[in-house]
Amino acid sequence: MAATLYRVQTRTDAIEGYDDVLITWAAEGRTSPVAPYADVIEGLGSGDHADLFRRNAVDELFTFEEAEAWVAYLQRHYSNESSEVVEQPLPLPPNAVALSDMPVGSGVDQIMPVREEDYPFSFQVYGCYDLREHLAETGNPYRFGEEPYPGEVEDLTSVLDNRHQQVAQDLGTEHPLFRLLDASLRAADVEELRVARAASESFQVNEYPDLEDEDFEDTTF
Repeated sequence: MAATLYRVQTRTDAIEGYDDVLITWAAEGRTSPVAPYADVIEGLGSGDHADLFRRNAVDELFTFEEAEAWVAYLQRHYSNESSEVVEQPLPLPPNAVALSDMPVGSGVDQIMPVREEDYPFSFQVYGCYDLREHLAETGNPYRFGEEPYPGEVEDLTSVLDNRHQQVAQDLGTEHPLFRLLDASLRAADVEELRVARAASESFQVNEYPDLEDEDFEDTTF
């Protein structure tokens, strides 16, 4: 009998002040496969080896019982959010990549919910979301002049601290971008942090593509 696997998705208004953000939850750290890889990856034979990326793409999915347990957990602790179980079309394509393996930054990010005493799994669950459409709709992706949403200073500090360290390593502490990041982090002012984020992202796209795949800190859900 062919395996059937699922995703859990949540709609929330609690991500960086935007409405109706879609979070797709992904399992990580399983000690055994959620299903036989050959049964759920297109073109993979029973004797073939699945590489790490394809294994992760399978193992981030949920069984129906796990999906129901995760929805129940979210409802107990985040009752104002709307979550649903969605069947994942199978088989996955041969080049499938897990959501949790996709680079973050420029609106793509992950969150990790707090593990309460009734957390239902031995593995971790991350939420993956993409704000790029929301950012494009506002015409103000860096929120210049807007009231800070709760936790915005902490979110920006987390992102910019990683960039600050990488720029110091790769470009040196005398580089103008390092000095801008350093000053904004010291000031901890939301508008200065927004300016520094905009400048660093513009710089990384136009002049410093090595920064595009950096990993940022998780945000607590």
